[in-house]
Amino acid sequence: MQTGWIARVGVASIVLSLVLWLGLLAVPFLALPAAQKAAWAGGIVVVAEVLFWVGALLAGKELAQRLRSTFNPMHWWQRSRGASNGKGKGR
Repeated sequence: MQTGWIARVGVASIVLSLVLWLGLLAVPFLALPAAQKAAWAGGIVVVAEVLFWVGALLAGKELAQRLRSTFNPMHWWQRSRGASNGKGKGR
């Protein structure tokens, strides 16, 4: 894993990517014609993906994988099921 300002810029890029994905939810509520909403949504998706992968390159493979698994809702449910039935990874 890289350290220093390059890794921080990478993490900031990944976080900004997440913010853009969340901001995508607001696009349908904008006072714009449908064609412009579609263009905005497509642009946001492309920019968010580019920011994530640039951030992954700058932050390092391990950190990017850890952040991606942390923000994956499917993993949230797996963790909560494992915690509720008393089963842990070390048992």
